[in-house]
Amino acid sequence: MLIPLITTHRFKTKAPAKRVPPTHIATEKNQVWTWDITWLDGSVKGQYFKLYLILDMFSRMVVGYEVWETENAEYAKVLVKRALISQKILGKPLILHSDNGSPMNVATFLVTLEKLGIYQII
Repeated sequence: MLIPLITTHRFKTKAPAKRVPPTHIATEKNQVWTWDITWLDGSVKGQYFKLYLILDMFSRMVVGYEVWETENAEYAKVLVKRALISQKILGKPLILHSDNGSPMNVATFLVTLEKLGIYQII
């Protein structure tokens, strides 16, 4: 008796996800930045600190960071302003990429970015 040879995958798998090409490509430093907030463990169980971090997409250099106890749009505004001043690009065009977190979408933060001439993509 011959046993048929199975040449197909037995499990249902998803089709490969289509990759979306990047919408903004940096050709030199300080054109596109990305930022996020990460939780850091504190010394006491259940205590966390928030690391606000901005990276330059071209050079992958950390252009700004701060650690606070809470997530707050006011802290994010301070961080972006300090990073712009430290990189000496205040008033120059810049794209800031972020995820869809709540501090990134607060109206006062978005207005501040607009006043600084920063275009935010999410």
